[in-house]
Amino acid sequence: MRLRDITVAMLLALVACSQPLAPIARQEITKITVEAHLKNREKRIIELTQPSDVRFVVDHLTNLTSHLYDHSLPEFELRFVTKEGSSHWLRVGKTEIGPGAPASAINRHWFPKDSALFDFLVEHTYGKPSP
Repeated sequence: MRLRDITVAMLLALVACSQPLAPIARQEITKITVEAHLKNREKRIIELTQPSDVRFVVDHLTNLTSHLYDHSLPEFELRFVTKEGSSHWLRVGKTEIGPGAPASAINRHWFPKDSALFDFLVEHTYGKPSP
């Protein structure tokens, strides 16, 4: 029974440490659709297809701190499309990143060290950095 407990603990640790793009790991991302709905601004939808823009977003979604969280106020919804045809949704706010599931569900959320990704998304959708 002790070995089973250790195995379960290790599996839980692996799941807890999974990063936001884990479901599409090792797949080439060709496009990111960004739906923006910042407060007091009109809703906008853009597509990021330039490899440098895609790489910037992907780079900022690695090595993030995570924990379970039951509330999210996302300002961006990102849909990642891979060369293989898979897609994956993430919701992005200024201080947290969550899965593409209802905000009321208890989900794992990730917390970036800075607002670089959020500012990048604001600039690309609205043309200027966030206030």
